[in-house]
Amino acid sequence: MSPPRPPPGNIVLRAVVALFFVALAVGSIYAQQTGLTARLQERVQDRLQGRAPRLSAGDFPAGVMAPVEDLVKVPLRPLVVGLVPRGAVAPLLLAAGDAERVGLFRAAYAIDVKVERYQREEDVKKALVRGGENGGVDVAALPVSSLAMSASLLRDSAPRVLMLVGRSRGQEVLAARPPHTLVSQLLKHRVAAEPRSAGWYLLLWSLSRAGLTLRDVELVPLDSASTAVISRASRLL
Repeated sequence: MSPPRPPPGNIVLRAVVALFFVALAVGSIYAQQTGLTARLQERVQDRLQGRAPRLSAGDFPAGVMAPVEDLVKVPLRPLVVGLVPRGAVAPLLLAAGDAERVGLFRAAYAIDVKVERYQREEDVKKALVRGGENGGVDVAALPVSSLAMSASLLRDSAPRVLMLVGRSRGQEVLAARPPHTLVSQLLKHRVAAEPRSAGWYLLLWSLSRAGLTLRDVELVPLDSASTAVISRASRLL
């Protein structure tokens, strides 16, 4: 007479328990080989003995430089950011903060940021070439098109694009005094724009749509501040 078979439920339970112990053994071997077990033991001992915890890359949020060999590098000066004030860089100005308000960089990442404002993008590029240690800037906010056209100027600094700060949402306009209501009416008239700026590219695009080029208008090269002043003074056209 054959022995009675165990219930199916017991077989499944034994299989689950066996798989659990196999996975536990494999995980233990992996943790020992990769050093996870040793690091966990060190952290537990640091907590029990009251020692300063050892830091690793996973202890820092995104955007913060992790320490090397448990030594945190404390910057001796603020991170200098150069920009031309305009609507597209508003998020960067908000994150940087000022003397009256703590920005996101300081509050969330403990990074001191100093913003240097320039009137022209060309000045921002030159400051980036000099670098923050030489009276320039460490980071520059530049239009993508302007960065692409400045390869020769920025070759030595070898900049890298870190993030997209913003995009145009209609801040750039082509304004004219009455009775000029069409772009085609700008023929042989004076038009002010900052060379290689967002407004300059808008002017090129608008002229091309009207069948004109820069040769058909008298271009007055100005910086951002001067363009606004002249527009208000009604000296254009």
